[in-house]
Amino acid sequence: MKRLQPHPLDEMTPLERAQAIAEGRPYDRLPCVPFLGEISAHLIGCTNIREYENNPKLIAEGEIASFERYGLDGIGAGPNSMGLAAALGANVIYPEDSIPYIGSAAIDNDDAFNALEPVNPHTNPYIKGAMEALEMLTEAAHGISGVGSSLGGPFTVCAFLVGTDRLLKDCLKKPERVHHLMRIVTDSIKNCVDAIAPLGVGFGFADPVASGSLISPKMYEKFVFSYMKELCTYIYEKTGAKPSLHMCGNTVGIWKYIKQLDICSLSIDNVVDLALAGQELGDYFSILGNVPPVDVIMLGTKDDIFASVKDCVEKGRNIPKGYTIAPGCNIPLGTEIQKVDWFMDAARLYGKYSI
Repeated sequence: MKRLQPHPLDEMTPLERAQAIAEGRPYDRLPCVPFLGEISAHLIGCTNIREYENNPKLIAEGEIASFERYGLDGIGAGPNSMGLAAALGANVIYPEDSIPYIGSAAIDNDDAFNALEPVNPHTNPYIKGAMEALEMLTEAAHGISGVGSSLGGPFTVCAFLVGTDRLLKDCLKKPERVHHLMRIVTDSIKNCVDAIAPLGVGFGFADPVASGSLISPKMYEKFVFSYMKELCTYIYEKTGAKPSLHMCGNTVGIWKYIKQLDICSLSIDNVVDLALAGQELGDYFSILGNVPPVDVIMLGTKDDIFASVKDCVEKGRNIPKGYTIAPGCNIPLGTEIQKVDWFMDAARLYGKYSI
């Protein structure tokens, strides 16, 4: 696998930039991570998303191509929520021309529920594929950029297994089933961490189904918080580095719980006020966000993108624990790739170091 080549418009590599910021020294620009998802496939000429998602070498090549075109502050691979759910038996559909989605519920009867066991990452093809991609990326990124493994949030993985509607109904009527499922998924994630950690990568969670847009703060406390706290602490104690967390939707109502997690950063949706997030959470961890990925990046003009990045930088630059320019969620597949160039151009312009 080829070695990463830093972007010609950047004066520092991602690792140099991160170290300078951590030490309070001047840096070239704020970190920036556009969440590209399957867009990376198109940068290597792969138009078959099904083939891309199931080929570790293509995933690694896509990440490297994205890094070299845009100058990302980090690269990574799964297994992510879909991969973990698939490893547990979820019905994941991989179309040729769009992003993966969940088909009919895989755990739809008592027999399937009772037969569910934690994933063995050393034998499961979905987890082994993610590890293969991560291994190639760590080799390519050595000394230049960090590499991350995206893990599914446990509540989201549960939703992918039984269906979101079923999961939410069970929270009310069969809470013991939800806790049993959360334990299986949590143990599966810990098994994956054990297998992946020796590669020296960081870890991140995405748990959109656990956001305040779908469940109440009381439900989060009852069904999600203890498992997320267990996972974040487990990763921190095992690796010495805290994981990151991304949550779609409105999370304001559960900030009091998120503050208690051992995380290094929180990535927020564009429906959340970035200034408020910095004010309320900035003493606990760094904040990523939150340029609207659809209305601004996908559908907006160059001026729209520049204005939104500028607004976010003005709100986020002085967050005590740090700020990273990012969209509020993945940039949709089908977005013109030049829009991401503009996003990065704006980050380099408005994210310049200032005294």
